[in-house]
Amino acid sequence: MAQEFTDLIAWPLADSLEKFMLEVIRRPAVARDAEFCRQSSDAAASAPRNIAEGFGRFGPIQFANFLRIAIGSEKETKNQILKAWQRGALTDQERDTALRLTRRAVSAAIGLRRYVLSPEGRANARRIEEAYARYRRPPHGSEPEPEPEP
Repeated sequence: MAQEFTDLIAWPLADSLEKFMLEVIRRPAVARDAEFCRQSSDAAASAPRNIAEGFGRFGPIQFANFLRIAIGSEKETKNQILKAWQRGALTDQERDTALRLTRRAVSAAIGLRRYVLSPEGRANARRIEEAYARYRRPPHGSEPEPEPEP
């Protein structure tokens, strides 16, 4: 069971895809188009960011929604990779490598989303939620500290 979002298979793949795109947008054939660079950077950064945020939400429905957004962002990144190749910023080999990475990232996110929404994933989320609630509860017999007055 993942303790942190970085333990999920989907996150390092999304992070690698982001790093790849950041390297691509520094290339002269791409760097002169600020709007393309902004769109590419935003799309690539969105997937790992949404996987991390969804993991932190604990709830399967919320997490699945963030994963859906991450998958869409990975597909958008694929589009930007193809556009960078069309501009001559990538060799055929680099394009193929990037597209394989994109397929792996999307597959991992889809698989994680499927698990999160499965009965096993939902039960696991309940156990985590219950453990978190016990951690946050004050010890038996103690009163919570009052809120400070403004």
